[in-house]
Amino acid sequence: MKSASAIICLVFVAVSAYAADIPAERLERSQELLDNDKLLMEKLNTEEKVFVKNIVFKGDNSVSPETILRITGPYQGRWLTNSDMVQIVELIAAECRKSGRNIDISDFVCQVDNGLLEILISAAK
Repeated sequence: MKSASAIICLVFVAVSAYAADIPAERLERSQELLDNDKLLMEKLNTEEKVFVKNIVFKGDNSVSPETILRITGPYQGRWLTNSDMVQIVELIAAECRKSGRNIDISDFVCQVDNGLLEILISAAK
């Protein structure tokens, strides 16, 4: 009787261990699917990028060429997002305001053509 009980206990332990592995495998697969979905969503939500070899600023000489180069230099020769271009314009607008110009980022126009980003002040203020 003791050996039968021992065998039943061993079978129960073996079946329990097997049953415990199935949810773990399912959990791992579920996590893998969630990770894949997350990567796909990140790709879909990524902003488009354009390669910008050079950046030119036109329409205002109240900011020195050295200051413009200090602002734009780190962005030249890189793939830029729209957010990057907005940041460049915000930095240039801040420099224009320091020199006494009443200017906002809405006063700027950006255009990218063949790797050249032109930043223009659209209205004389």
